[in-house]
Amino acid sequence: MNRTTLGVLFLIIIIAIAGFFFIRWDHRQNEKTQQDLQGVLMVSVTDPSAHLENVSEIRLTLSKIEIHSKDKNWTTLSDKSQTFPLLALDQSKETRLYAEERLDPGEYDQVRATVSGVTVVSADGTETQAVLPSQEMTISGNIVVNKQATSTIKLSFSASQSLRKAVSGTYVFAPVVKMEARKDATTQVDQTTQTVQETDGSVTSETTVGMDVDGQSKLNFHLAPDIHLEIVNGAIQVLAGTDESSSTDGNAETNTESTTTNAADTNENATSTTSDAGVGINVNTEKDTAINNTAASIHAEIGGSGNPNLNVHVGGNTKAKTNLHANVNIGETGADIDAGISIKNPSGLKLNIHL
Repeated sequence: MNRTTLGVLFLIIIIAIAGFFFIRWDHRQNEKTQQDLQGVLMVSVTDPSAHLENVSEIRLTLSKIEIHSKDKNWTTLSDKSQTFPLLALDQSKETRLYAEERLDPGEYDQVRATVSGVTVVSADGTETQAVLPSQEMTISGNIVVNKQATSTIKLSFSASQSLRKAVSGTYVFAPVVKMEARKDATTQVDQTTQTVQETDGSVTSETTVGMDVDGQSKLNFHLAPDIHLEIVNGAIQVLAGTDESSSTDGNAETNTESTTTNAADTNENATSTTSDAGVGINVNTEKDTAINNTAASIHAEIGGSGNPNLNVHVGGNTKAKTNLHANVNIGETGADIDAGISIKNPSGLKLNIHL
């Protein structure tokens, strides 16, 4: 091999090495430029629970967090499986990191959390797997990510509002979560414990969502503390005669759809008294076994040729929620006032007062 051939080979090797390092440098520059245009979103978990009797710990396993935007649909922030000791977090008042990811700046409108399992540890050390209505929970809110800034999402799982017990003794965990989102926050993460401390920043969203027995996420909702549940073929069912819903922070959901009963009532108890002055009071306790509709109405007639009359009725429908109505009609001979409310109650009370 002559010197000319060796020189060409040497030149080719030099060019190849130079090209390799240039490509790596250019790639790093592109990554740096992209990072300069993005922001950081951190997701952490905590628990603000009240005391739970006969329960020493609740271990919740989070397996995925996704975030939604109108432009990019769903983006996975993390799909790692991580278990959080909710009651320990409550006692220590700590917030623990789950995900930290770079995102394009913009506004995001939903967070979807996947809870793959919940273990309840009793006071005697017995561990039980709780039944979940659904593994996925969706929370709507305004999450803002700014360029070269940190935004945070804190998910506060309320174990005391989430944990219920079926009549069979099986635990049911219907998550109740408060999501707080901040933009332009300052954060510190303990690399050993993954505890997050955040300061500053502006709150862009505070939303509380609870899950019903069908796995639907509802605003300001949690299962009523005295609810009676049963597990049938792995599905959670509400026993007749109990109210499923209970409002978080006092804001109950209102259903404006009215329910009408068509079945005959079963009159269980009735009492009637009449005085010499002609005042009659009739009290009936009724239960509609076919429809179980609950309704309350007040009807009054004032003036005219007839006697004053007041009628109050309460019935029930376990499928209905809350419905209110009121009507006032004023004519030449008097005024007619009608008001009503539909609530959940399988039994009814009917009161008739006639003057």
